[in-house]
Amino acid sequence: MQQILLSVFSQIRIIVVVFILTAILYTRSLHTLYFTCGTFVTAATAKVLKNVLRHPRPTHTLAQRKKSYGMPSSHSQSIAYCAVYVHFGFIDAYISNTVTLCALVSMCYGIALTVFWSRISLKHHTLSQVLVGAIVGAFMGFGWLLLWHNKIVYYESILEPLIESKLESILMTYWP
Repeated sequence: MQQILLSVFSQIRIIVVVFILTAILYTRSLHTLYFTCGTFVTAATAKVLKNVLRHPRPTHTLAQRKKSYGMPSSHSQSIAYCAVYVHFGFIDAYISNTVTLCALVSMCYGIALTVFWSRISLKHHTLSQVLVGAIVGAFMGFGWLLLWHNKIVYYESILEPLIESKLESILMTYWP
């Protein structure tokens, strides 16, 4: 059972991408698109930090075959960004029912903790690599959300109709 969970959570990027694409197509919202751009910025930041820090992955593992460095864990950084941003940017903003709010927030952080655990259990990363990834991702989630609230939200009424019409024309092209 543990091995199945580890396998599923090692593919979390695919799950998150499908979820985000579905959210973009369903909501056609500038905020969702902005959140998605933040995931790309977070992933790119992880790659840059890996090449700057050059911290090796754990020894004697399958992860050794990977040519990338281990610090920070990009999976941990990305999922921490998503959990923090979704919690404070979407769930707190749109959910008023306390029970639903608690359930969704618990689910967000539960998934993040499971990803952290899987990266260590699979020996792809050390605890310190996962912690650094989680901390950097959480800060990026807060920072990206602050940028939204302090700058980007003012342009939402102008940009959102443009995005919605573009998405609709793309959808009509591929799914008539």
